[in-house]
Amino acid sequence: ILGPDHPLTLESLLAVASEEQSAGRLADAERDYRAVVETRRRVLGSAHPGTAEAINYLGGVCYLQHRYEEARRCFLEVVDIRSKSLGPDHSDTLAAMDNVVEADLELERLEEAGKLSTEILESKIRKLGPDHSTLVPTLENLATVSEKKQRSAEAEDFLLRILAIDRQALGPTHPDT
Repeated sequence: ILGPDHPLTLESLLAVASEEQSAGRLADAERDYRAVVETRRRVLGSAHPGTAEAINYLGGVCYLQHRYEEARRCFLEVVDIRSKSLGPDHSDTLAAMDNVVEADLELERLEEAGKLSTEILESKIRKLGPDHSTLVPTLENLATVSEKKQRSAEAEDFLLRILAIDRQALGPTHPDT
């Protein structure tokens, strides 16, 4: 008997929540994600990477329920934890920052979304080079910012850059290119 605070029990609860989310039972998923967050905060501490993982999942389910402010708060907390534990340029930190941008876009916070996306892009380019496939989500966010600001030419430039990266990574005959 492992008990409710055991790491394997919490991993199982995360798996259940993920299945609930996939099945569209978002309230159930949220309840279970919250339970994991609360337990990990108590057992592992608020600054633990495992706690950040659960908070990220919670933010995702809030986002899917169109509760973008709450999702944003979760994602910002994940960025804070991961920046301190993994570093500001770590891929997991940058992915969490992309999540903040997604929430900002839904909240029409275009200046914040554009500024943060630019920071993420610069970090990814420094770390991985200008043609790495992980740049695509950030470039998509920048294209969305440009489009919402009615900067069509700028949005097109970002989209063409995405196409070039996809073609390089997947080949010119792949359905996604």
